[in-house]
Amino acid sequence: MAKKSKKSRFGNPARAAADAAARANSVPLREVRLDRAMEALAPGYALWLESQGRPDADIDMSLMVLDDFFDLYRMLEPTTDALSLVPGAVREVLAAAAAANPQATFALRSGVRDYVGYLVQASLWTGTPGELAELADVFKQPAWPGVDPASLASLALPPEGAADHGVDLDDGWDDDGWDDGGGAVDPADYAFADVFVPELAAGQFASTARESPLWKNVESILAWVGGGRDVTTKGVLRKKDRAQAAVAIRHSGAGLLGAAVSSSYTAAELEAEALDRLALYWHLLTSLGLVAIEAGRAVVGPRLGERLGDEAATLEVFRDVLGQFIFVSTLSGSEPGRYTSWHVDMASFMAECSSENPPESAPLVQALESPDTAHPELYILARNVASWAAEGLVTVDCHVTVPPAFRREVADMLAEDFHIKAVGPGAKKQPQQVTVDAVLFDLDGTLIDSTPATERAWRRWGELMGLDGFEYGSHGVPAQAQVEQYLEPARQEEGFELIKALETADTDGILCKPGAAELLASLPDGSWTIVTSCTRGLAEARLAAAGIAVPAHMVTADQVANGKPHPEPFLLGAARLGSDIAQCLVVEDAPAGLASGTAAGAMTLAVAGTTDAADLTAHYVVDSLAGVAAAVLPNGQIQLTLP
Repeated sequence: MAKKSKKSRFGNPARAAADAAARANSVPLREVRLDRAMEALAPGYALWLESQGRPDADIDMSLMVLDDFFDLYRMLEPTTDALSLVPGAVREVLAAAAAANPQATFALRSGVRDYVGYLVQASLWTGTPGELAELADVFKQPAWPGVDPASLASLALPPEGAADHGVDLDDGWDDDGWDDGGGAVDPADYAFADVFVPELAAGQFASTARESPLWKNVESILAWVGGGRDVTTKGVLRKKDRAQAAVAIRHSGAGLLGAAVSSSYTAAELEAEALDRLALYWHLLTSLGLVAIEAGRAVVGPRLGERLGDEAATLEVFRDVLGQFIFVSTLSGSEPGRYTSWHVDMASFMAECSSENPPESAPLVQALESPDTAHPELYILARNVASWAAEGLVTVDCHVTVPPAFRREVADMLAEDFHIKAVGPGAKKQPQQVTVDAVLFDLDGTLIDSTPATERAWRRWGELMGLDGFEYGSHGVPAQAQVEQYLEPARQEEGFELIKALETADTDGILCKPGAAELLASLPDGSWTIVTSCTRGLAEARLAAAGIAVPAHMVTADQVANGKPHPEPFLLGAARLGSDIAQCLVVEDAPAGLASGTAAGAMTLAVAGTTDAADLTAHYVVDSLAGVAAAVLPNGQIQLTLP
């Protein structure tokens, strides 16, 4: 075979150069410069957002919002400078965006405010103090009620940057960037409708889920991602792919509300609506790990194909998607115990749509058909409800109704923040199911009750080590770490050997926790092990006292360099079982152990008792293992049913 020349590989070099010049000349030089400037600024801006504690999904959204902003801004301000914004042009962009899509105005205003804040704090701002003052006034304009407050955190410009320019940019804003504007409310002042859950037929949830636009669109976008798609370093879809990706989200249940939107929207507004919807799905997929970002590529999450091949696991994935969508639709931007009127209004209306007397749809349809004459608050509510309907969270005919199969999920999500309760024959909470490859159990407080023996040993240890007023209170933390906390280095080896001897010798009263023996007996060998902060000898002594056989591959404190809450113990446990930690369930009773499992990347199940349930942070929480059942699926995975 003849060796390929440059010409055969790349075409005619002179022609290629001419084509490149023509392409460059077809784009105004000012736009090329702006694009290059933004490419240079984007990484620093993303890192700044990350330093503010923003999650990756919010950072991705902020970068997309900024991209969209400059697309409009450069049309109004031809000599665009990425390091200085003209207040009048910014105001015009926000006004135009509000006319096209009022629901997105808050996110756009917040995103631009973030960007200016970054420029000020990074000393990149080249505008005048007067322009900063005008921009501060633009950014402080109150958002319309009902606007989705995604990415609310840290909206205020940094006070140190403001001080540098002699401008008070924090006036009216509290420390975390919320502009309450009188909007902060107490949910206790409101009456919420009861969520009515009728008796559901067998398989009704599964059939409703499969037919919902929400799930069909998830499948479509996952199919579009396929073998991978290029994204930015922060996981944002490239602009060239967004329109194609938006087309993949083609299923809708908007019905009457969708028709009303279409009748009053221009083609450009509908296109913007499609891109907003894409941003929502991208958030759902990435935040839940259904799409992973790896080295500048978006790929379908690891082993997701296997999970979607099993119906029970598929329904578990859908429940996660549905729960996240309900949260975004009602509680986006909230913190526990702190809500705006928007959160209460959306939660209240969703509960009403789930009640025995759902609201009529006519006022919402009229508002969408005639946005110029509709009351702004009603219009925003109608837009939000239309977005719920598009994904199948509500159905729209004469009334707006949450499907009966989804009402349990609505009640569970909203009841955590508001005084909302489920009533009716189907209101009893349904068991949850989680499917994994392996289970990693803590020992003390989870499988066995060793608290009395542990406390006796540590009290005796404190006396023998001469520690006045010593009180044991570090459950779940390795003994070595506790010894180092209380003793000077010269005495630590002596102290560690002493507590090992005391704990190993005292096994009186150690018992198996309720349900633990039965659960372990139902799990196949090799599908579970113990990951404990005990040393090997102590763990074996306590297991023998409780009547539990020592499992293969057990991980003990003397086998790791870093104990809980470090992720190393559970990572080692998963490796010894030959399992992906992301497909393991960590079962723990202590905050330190749960933090270890979470940091490792596992799913977590908290068992209350040693610590109150309210103080445990986990994917799932149970009062006891007595109600937990396990079954082996045909593919070898373990399905646990939780009460």
